[in-house]
Amino acid sequence: LPPPLPLPPPRPPPPLPALPPRSARTKISRPSRSVSVSSSIAASASSSVPKRTMPMPLDRPFGPSRTSAYSTFPARAKWSLSPFHVVSYDRLPTKTLHGLDSSSPPREYGAARAPPRSRRSPKPYICEREESSCLRLCRLQQELVLDRSPMQAGSCVCAFDLVRTLTGRRGVSAECRSNSALSHLTVSDAGAHLSRSFCARCFLGVVTEGDGGGSASSLRRIMYSYLTSPGLLGFGGAWRGDRSAWDVVNAANASSPKVDQPIAMYVEPADKYVAVRAIVDLYRRRTGRSIPDSHVFFFSDTAADVAPFETASASASLPRYNARQVACGVRDPDMPAAGFCGAALSEIVDTPGVSFCDAPPPPPRSPLPPP
Repeated sequence: LPPPLPLPPPRPPPPLPALPPRSARTKISRPSRSVSVSSSIAASASSSVPKRTMPMPLDRPFGPSRTSAYSTFPARAKWSLSPFHVVSYDRLPTKTLHGLDSSSPPREYGAARAPPRSRRSPKPYICEREESSCLRLCRLQQELVLDRSPMQAGSCVCAFDLVRTLTGRRGVSAECRSNSALSHLTVSDAGAHLSRSFCARCFLGVVTEGDGGGSASSLRRIMYSYLTSPGLLGFGGAWRGDRSAWDVVNAANASSPKVDQPIAMYVEPADKYVAVRAIVDLYRRRTGRSIPDSHVFFFSDTAADVAPFETASASASLPRYNARQVACGVRDPDMPAAGFCGAALSEIVDTPGVSFCDAPPPPPRSPLPPP
């Protein structure tokens, strides 16, 4: 047999495609660890060396044909000038001041809601300094009360006698359970709870025969705190100077008496009407409120203080104010003409006219012997 034919040689591999020109080749390499250096490149580039870009058309990679180009310069690093915003999602701080006892200063609570309050009127702030936070709160409270009911608040005046009207007999607690006994004095039921009476929306005034123990006495400080406590219009911004600066009525002009503070001292019973008239004129001047004469009320424990108002009501040339004798429930056994516990809250009413305590019933008569 003839020998087998040798196998044909294997087909040579196809020729490799022509390599593109060097300017069109791209080499991509990725190191095992890379760090962005764009910021360092931008920071280290010199602004004095221009960069020229000479682009070539894509359809003509070779040849002398080139397009026009612009010279550009490296931009400055802008990362430090990027805008940013700080947004806080915290709640706005809120502070609530609560009424305190006379023995403790006012406290401030945080944003938590205040515990529910009872229906009892809050106790007043007893402030130790003239510019303390509690006095600023009292002034704000007066402004809020004045703005809340502009047609009612500030259109009346409630004036009081001090001793045995706003105060009670010192040290008495068992007989006068509604009073507030402090270390220096006893505040009557009406004096401690004026915010629960109609006088809460009226301007307040005090006329007294004494001086309250002097300018440095605790009685002046405590009474000022009670009369400017939360819930009261109080002095409505008419007070000037230190809270212990009481004033004396200037009655040189009988038709227009003057006083510079809503608390007048050294006022005799026969002059209580004149002092109240001066306080009403003070509020009209300093607050600009229209206060009718029929909206002025005076309260005192003694009939001698109320009597001049009855006399003035019978005169056609004098303003007619309302006056009421209070502290009628319990009288001082040592001084029957004076009150014992002071004014009760139920006696602070806006009844028009002038009224006195009811006359005590006559003692029972012994039965007559049979004829």
